[in-house]
Amino acid sequence: MSHLLIIGRAQFGYLTDSYKWCENLKGRFEITYLCYDYGHERMEMSGVRVIYISRKGAKTRRAIRFLRAAIWHIARMNCPTIVIHFPLCGILPHIFPWKRMGLDIRTLSVHDDPATRASDNRKIRHDCAKYSVVSAISPQVIQHLGRDGIYELPLGADTISHAAKTYNDSIRILYVGTFTRRRIDQLLDGVLQFAKKHPDIPLTMDLIGFSDENASMEIIMKKLSDPILSRIVTYHGRIRYTSLKPFFERANVGISFVPITEYFDPQPPTKTFEYALSGLYVIATGTTANKQIITPDNGIVIDDTPDGVVQGLEHYCAIRDRLDERNIRESLKEHTWANICKRYLTPVIDSLS
Repeated sequence: MSHLLIIGRAQFGYLTDSYKWCENLKGRFEITYLCYDYGHERMEMSGVRVIYISRKGAKTRRAIRFLRAAIWHIARMNCPTIVIHFPLCGILPHIFPWKRMGLDIRTLSVHDDPATRASDNRKIRHDCAKYSVVSAISPQVIQHLGRDGIYELPLGADTISHAAKTYNDSIRILYVGTFTRRRIDQLLDGVLQFAKKHPDIPLTMDLIGFSDENASMEIIMKKLSDPILSRIVTYHGRIRYTSLKPFFERANVGISFVPITEYFDPQPPTKTFEYALSGLYVIATGTTANKQIITPDNGIVIDDTPDGVVQGLEHYCAIRDRLDERNIRESLKEHTWANICKRYLTPVIDSLS
């Protein structure tokens, strides 16, 4: 069996994309996954050898440690290699100029500061120019990279829950994802406004995720202390991907709340796919990426405001008697990870031979 090396900073199992690549490719390759050890619970997968690199010490020291490990494994394994973009990864093609390596771009910069964001994106474009093969998550991201011949390697999703859905009883909301720069306080304000406006409608919400920014978490936790929200919302913190099934089984509405900004606009959110494939009606903010996913069969597009959340929930209440679970699930069936890996990832790897 051939070998495949995947290099990315995210700890194995905590970036859904690369985890699913491994899951769908392990029958074809013996996979080595090189990543940082962030101290999260370690996940295992048969057929995948995970190499953890310590993050101890100063930022520069651990960056050098990671680069050294990447260089050593690329030289030692001499097999197809996919690098999930990280700062300084442009050094690797200079060290191995004879080797065709793939660089994958999962995201452009989402920094709030425009100057920092522009600088970060210039560095990404500079790194892209050095690699033989480049792939990116969406056509919108590809347009920003300034290079021809980039492979599209889109997000996929799995059907996390096959449980039958009911829509015309209580509203059972699910939000799963990062809280970092997502304005979750606006989402919670919208849920609170709806609850006050419609106290007769049974409403619950499972909130799953976290923020790297302490200030954001403080705002969210303060919101959740509201007497009404504290009865409605259950905050679960970080839940690993393999433990999400019970939450998808319970919910009938999934909220994909991504701020409508220049930097988030082209980024397709994984959970939008997962909600629909699991039969949840999707209330999604109107980013370009979400507008390409949401259809009348599976959800509604809203503004990224509390009023938008209220309008989305009221629309759901107005049409829920007419919702068809099968239509929701089948609306995005082409986006399963199995299909994504077969149609998009396999050509990328084949091009590295």
